[in-house]
Amino acid sequence: MGSSIISPPENMKQEDVSAIAFGLSALALALAAIPFCFGESFGAILFQSFHAVAVVLPWTAVWMQARWPDLINVAGGKKDPRPSLQFVVMGSGICLVLTQFNNLQIDDVGYLLVYAIVPAAVLACALFCALPADRRSFGNFVPVFIMAAFYGFGVARQADISLDRSQAQSYSAQVIDENVHHGKGTTYSLLLDAVGSTVPAEWVRVDVHLYDSVVPGSVVCITPHEGALHVPWRTVQKCP
Repeated sequence: MGSSIISPPENMKQEDVSAIAFGLSALALALAAIPFCFGESFGAILFQSFHAVAVVLPWTAVWMQARWPDLINVAGGKKDPRPSLQFVVMGSGICLVLTQFNNLQIDDVGYLLVYAIVPAAVLACALFCALPADRRSFGNFVPVFIMAAFYGFGVARQADISLDRSQAQSYSAQVIDENVHHGKGTTYSLLLDAVGSTVPAEWVRVDVHLYDSVVPGSVVCITPHEGALHVPWRTVQKCP
């Protein structure tokens, strides 16, 4: 191997690193799966704890790739025999996209993507630079950047929501119509008309629980927020 590769310590064996990689991958997948499946029973503090771990975990992958490049990989293909840390980065990114708020709407996702570029680029560059010099190629950078993009979007979204200290004031909207779309997945939407507003009615995507709990003529509550990054977001829920 080239001189750029850092030799692992003599007492660190392949099976030891494989076990660590497997454990970190399992942790990252749990960070994504548990809130996705049971998030409705989570409180804000528990969600924030999951998010804090998800923010830090990908940097463990950076350190391991730089420390043991012969024994680990973050950009290897399916034929690479070394254990992969790709799930560590991907699982963390998915966890960060999840939130404690049901039926959350982002008004301008494109604007949020602009903020996502910074954490995505920082992590992508760190992962790429952690690769040995002889493995740094455009073909390896593409999967690294895709993984980092999930992370960057998640970090930006959580920053906009979790750090938002704006004073929110709810308003009511009447359900005018309902729609179910069956494609690759099933999506549920409500046509809402804000009570006493001249703003045209709009379709809003909601989860199946809210969809099943209302009928045309029902009233729901919309709570708008300014967003810590000035990307407005809102939640739709049944009125108390």
